[in-house]
Amino acid sequence: MPKKLIFLFAGIVILAGGTALTLKLLGVWPFSSPTNATVQTLDEAANKNQKPSPKNEITIEMDPIFIPIIQKNKVALNLKLEISIVCDKASEQLLNQKLPIIKDAYIQDLFSFIPRKLRKNSKLDKDTLKRRLEIIGNKTIGKGKILSINIINYSEAAKDEISKKSEVIDKDTRESKEETSKD
Repeated sequence: MPKKLIFLFAGIVILAGGTALTLKLLGVWPFSSPTNATVQTLDEAANKNQKPSPKNEITIEMDPIFIPIIQKNKVALNLKLEISIVCDKASEQLLNQKLPIIKDAYIQDLFSFIPRKLRKNSKLDKDTLKRRLEIIGNKTIGKGKILSINIINYSEAAKDEISKKSEVIDKDTRESKEETSKD
């Protein structure tokens, strides 16, 4: 009798797990994504809440962000992302101080996010990328500090462009080490 109960219980657990997996793969009820109407109403509600006057808005441009896309254990392409951040005057100083931290957070997140998106779709959606950058930026420096993100350009970066950037960084690092050793 106890063996029958154990097998019955194991069978129920296996069926429940299989059902949950099937629902997740099909994107049905508990695992379904929100509809476009829900997302639009949430976006409209967010826009109603944050409407500072355009006079108080300041745009801060960031250096280009280079994100390597790795496939089959090698770099398939390097994505070059040029963005500017719109904030209010009160947050400008904080944003300028935390710009390297924000850039690092963007690189860490996009390093995994972009390949996942490219696996699902052959093209990267600009609006999705913009929302993702806004969420990561606000999570990094505080909610409501970043009003919006403007994506100036995103494209495949040339190899010489990346090597020039790394040479400039290496040169700056060597110069700062030399200055430190002189002191």
